[in-house]
Formats: sequence, C-alpha cells, structure tokens
Amino acid sequence: MSFLLFRVRGEIDITGPAFRLTLTGVPKTPTSPNSTPDPDAIGVLLHADMQPPRPVHPVKSPTRQVLDLCRLGVDEAVVPALAAVWKRHVGGQPARNDFEGEIHDVLDRIPVERRAALSGAFEHYEEFRRLGTDRCVFTDRLGGVVADRPLEREEFAAELLREGFRFGAQKFFRGSGGEMGAGQVRPWRRVTAISEDTGLVGVAAWPWITAILPRPDNDSEFGNTESFIPPPGGRWQPLPFQFDQICELRPALDGGLEQDCRRVQAPAGTLGPLPCTGGDNYNFGNDCLRIPSQAAGAGITLRGFNFITPSVRVHLQSRDDPARPAVVQDCAVWGDRETARTREDGTVIADMTVNDTVDVPLPRNDPGLPGAPFTPGLYDVWISLTDATDPAGTVERVSNRLVLRIEPRPDIVFRLTSNRGRCEEATSGPGDDEIWWDAFVGRIVPVNEPLSAGEVVRTQVKDLEHVKFPREPWSEMDDGVRAEYACELFSGPFELDGVVCVGIVGLEVDDERAARKLLRDSWGLFLETMGQVALVAVGLGGAADGFAKLAEKAGIAIAVSPSTLLIAGAVVAAVTIASVAFWAAWAPAEIVGIDVFTLDAATASSHTDARVPLPGGTERSWRVEEEWMVTRERPQPKVGNPAERFMTWVQENEYLSPSESSRYVLEFRLAQR
Repeated sequence: MSFLLFRVRGEIDITGPAFRLTLTGVPKTPTSPNSTPDPDAIGVLLHADMQPPRPVHPVKSPTRQVLDLCRLGVDEAVVPALAAVWKRHVGGQPARNDFEGEIHDVLDRIPVERRAALSGAFEHYEEFRRLGTDRCVFTDRLGGVVADRPLEREEFAAELLREGFRFGAQKFFRGSGGEMGAGQVRPWRRVTAISEDTGLVGVAAWPWITAILPRPDNDSEFGNTESFIPPPGGRWQPLPFQFDQICELRPALDGGLEQDCRRVQAPAGTLGPLPCTGGDNYNFGNDCLRIPSQAAGAGITLRGFNFITPSVRVHLQSRDDPARPAVVQDCAVWGDRETARTREDGTVIADMTVNDTVDVPLPRNDPGLPGAPFTPGLYDVWISLTDATDPAGTVERVSNRLVLRIEPRPDIVFRLTSNRGRCEEATSGPGDDEIWWDAFVGRIVPVNEPLSAGEVVRTQVKDLEHVKFPREPWSEMDDGVRAEYACELFSGPFELDGVVCVGIVGLEVDDERAARKLLRDSWGLFLETMGQVALVAVGLGGAADGFAKLAEKAGIAIAVSPSTLLIAGAVVAAVTIASVAFWAAWAPAEIVGIDVFTLDAATASSHTDARVPLPGGTERSWRVEEEWMVTRERPQPKVGNPAERFMTWVQENEYLSPSESSRYVLEFRLAQR
C-alpha cells in the first residue's frame, strides 16, 4: 500500500471543496521500472482562493484515455510508423523510397508557422510512449523496422485497412471481432419456421442465409418466413419496415407533414392469397414482405450461419430472365466468433441469433456483354461452399435463396449536412463541457470492372477531407443545452457507383487550460496530415493491394473483391481511430463520441424518396471485454413539400460514453439538390 503525505501551512477548512488536486509529474523509479503511474493520482494542493472561477470536471490522464481505447482491441501501428517518418524528416534525413518521398511532400506542405504545434504534439506523444503504458494500443510492428529500412506503401496500406476493418467491422459485421475468416461449424437439420426441407436429409453444416442487409452499418435487414429461423421457443414477427409498403404524405394537425404508409396486400385468389412478388415465402398472412433494393455497382451484406469457409461463392440469378446465366463471384466471410456454438444443454445454435456475414460487391457491368451496364430487376441470391467437415468426405453445399431488387445506377446530386445537436447528459463532474466535433469525409469509387476470375476490383480514394464543426455553439454544454450551427459534410453525386463514408469524433476539451491553443492547432493539423497520408497510401489501387494482403493472411483467395462500401468504411475508420489514438496518448481531453457510417446512391435515393417508409433504429457499440462507446441511430420524420416526390431525410445519432456518463446527439440531414 502506498501513501501520499502533504505538509500544509495555515488553517484548512475541510468542510467544503476548498482544495483541488492537480498533476505535477509522475516519473518512473529504478525500483518500479514497470509501474503504470496515473497522472491524475498525485499532485499539489491549491488553496480555494487560487482555484479557477468556474469549477471544472476532472480531466482524464493520457494513461486512462489509452486504457479506454484498449477496449477496441486495435493494435495501432499506423501512428508509430508515421511518427518514425516524421522524426527522420525533421532530423533532415532524406526519404528512402517514393512512398516516403510522398509523405515528406505532405509534411513539407504544412505552413512553417503551424509546424510548431504538430511538432509539440509528436513530442508529447513520444514522452507518453516512453512511460511504457501504451502497449495495449500502440505497436511498433512498422515503426520499429523503419529505422533499418524504408516504409513500404503496400504494408502501410495493409495496416491502415487492418485497423479500419478491426474498428469498423465491429459495427459492419457484428460478432466478427473485426477479423475476416470462416464462421463456426454448426451442424443442424434444415427445419425452418414453416416446414422441413425434405430434399436435404440429415444433420450437417448446411449454410443458411438469414437476411440481406443493403447497408452493413445499419440494422435494417430483410428476409422471409423461411430465412428468419427463431431460436427454440421463439417466434419471428416482422418489424414494420420489413413489410412492403406504399407511403404518401399528408398534412399533420400541427401544421407539419407525416407519412401515411399502407402495406402491400398479397393478390387475392379464389382459394386464398396468391404468392407475393418474391414467392410464397414473402407472404405473411395477407401482407407482403419487402424485397430490399440496391444499385448495380454497390454492395450488400448477407447474414446467416454455417459460412464455414474463408470465402464463399455468391450466386445472382435473374428472376425476370431465368435463361440468363447466373453471376457467380467469390466473397469474403466475416465469421461470428462471439456467439457460442452450443447451448448449455448441448444443442447446436443454428438460428437467426448467429451473425456470420458475407460482403458482396454487386457487378456494375454485364459479365456477358463487356461495357454494357448490369441489367436491373429481381434476382435470386444464394451461396455455395465446399464443406470439408462432413465425415463422409468433401461435399458441395448450397444455401436457401432470398430475393434482391437491383436498381439501375443513379446519378443524382445529394447534400449531407448537420445543423443542430444537443447535450442530453454532460460528462461527469461539475462544470460545463466544451465539445469539439470533427469529421473525416471520404469519397471512394471503383475504377475498373473485373474481366477475369483473378482480377480484383481496384478502388480510388478521391477525397478524404477533414470537416470541422463550428466550435462556439458547443462551447458551454450542460444537460438539455442545444446547439445551432451550419456544417456541410458532403455535396455532389456519388460518381460511378461510389460511396461516401463519414467518420465522426467528439472530444470534450478542458477550455481553461493554458495549452488550449496548442490543443486546437495540433488536433486540426494532425487530422489534416493523417488524411493526406492516407490518400497517398490508399489512393489509386492502394486499397485493393492492402486488402489483398489482408485477405491472404485470412486464408482468402486473392480473387475475392471487397465492396466499395467496405473499403470506404475501412479507410475512414482507420484514419479516425489513428487520430483518436494519437490524441489520447498526450492530450487532456475525453472522447464522448466516435462513429463511422456510409452512404451510396441507392441508399441516398431511398432515404429521400417520399414513398419509402422509415427504417427501424440502429444501435451499435464498440467493445472487447466491456462496452466503451455506443451509437444509436434514430430516423426522424422526413421533411418537405407534400406535392414533391423527394423529401429531406432526417436522422438523429446519439453518442453515449459509459465511462464519461455522457450522451450527446447530432442531427444529420440528407437532401437531393
């Protein structure tokens, strides 16, 4: 047990908050070289007369900030590598290859008057790392080797994507732990909610698709009465948005507008309802279940269980023209590592609670007619794989089928903004919060269509922009306080089946520190620098090269192509988490919100279409052993003129930090221009 002794001259009134404990420094000692000093734990007592005029809540030390990030399970190698190149560059050493030369060009473009702020930030970062308390987050896997050889573009891009997938996939692919790879083997007899598939007899690892998700970062998923297999004793009941609906706008009593949606009924027959558009399995009583839509060239996610190989073959067969050959492509698996294989009674868990997922890029062009656009319409979707776990030998297994509507490629200009927000609950401790909101906005597009089985879709990161939210409206936040401002995140078309990805970071900054200007300057400058270095690393083709290296390590054939949406999410997530890790290592500020979300043309068109009903809400959390940060997405009623076809999409994102006991809300709006 350790004790702190203070000798104080003069009288002390211990009946009230007369004293404050502040940091003066905690060096390691020879007797405890591996200690983890907590800078919040010791300090100097100041008399009440010397206190700031307004009380402030305790600020987390870098040690505690980094320990919070440990819950993400991301071993961060990008920042140490960048720090090593920075150190050599400011020391006057030349670049060792073309990639390092491009990084030097980025650093040379920093105005001379701003370099001191970034240099100070890197010095603080190095000082923190010398304490040795950062091993759960930072790794010198790349930074340690740069002393002896050049930093290669491909390895830096692979690390960037690996970190992005590790962080973003916790939201995109629930249960995967952020790692590609096969799911667990779950032998079962194919008995669905309505009947047993008598064509397949016996217990085996039959693959099963539970649902299609048009966006992997959203809980809106679509299946049918056969695909949604509830756990024993349970019953699947469709959510409102999972029914096919036609919506109209009508004036509300409060003078606004509201959607009036009615469900699509199954066609009436002489002996009862006829099959809905997707077939018998899309009938739920007299109502029809909704068939999800996505644009050609975009991507979808398939969720299910028994995706027991690192990649699976995904089949797309036209229902409008069954004579057309099916399109077959290899797609990467993100297996569920969290859901147990069996229950306590020993029975295998093979139902809709399992989250094996497959990332599926949809073709842009017709593979049978080079140069021709992919034909829109209804398609059957299923997977097949080679099962080597059967005692009888290797067997080809085929899943059930779901229906997908593939839309033509739209070319519409959209505008994404955030103009208001509020504090539901401020961080713990007395005093108001000052919140800094920042965003990374990336535009990523595919630049080729694979013409052979071994060719990989290459992607181009066209822009990776740092967007700073106005600071003043968020300067004095307390419970119930609202902020009004103007912030444009994106404006333009999605370009050739491209994707827009947004990474959000919210920081609570102690505005009474003398170093506040240094914090502001260094934070903004590092965000800009990190974004530019990422563009250099994963610009034209770099993202595909990096993904190929990751896929090889995961045992996936190099022919597997990721969807553009997945690449977009990984790049922006990687830059976001690298920036947060760098900041946490030295800056006295707390993380109150972190998020990454994506948009593509089909999703944006659906969001702003007055006839499309609102989806359900989404909740995601980042956690390893315990919950670290929670994001809740809540779609709000659409805004617009009832005479218009398109309206403004409105959504509130709530960011909850359990460690800070804080809840902040940002409102986002999406409109067609």
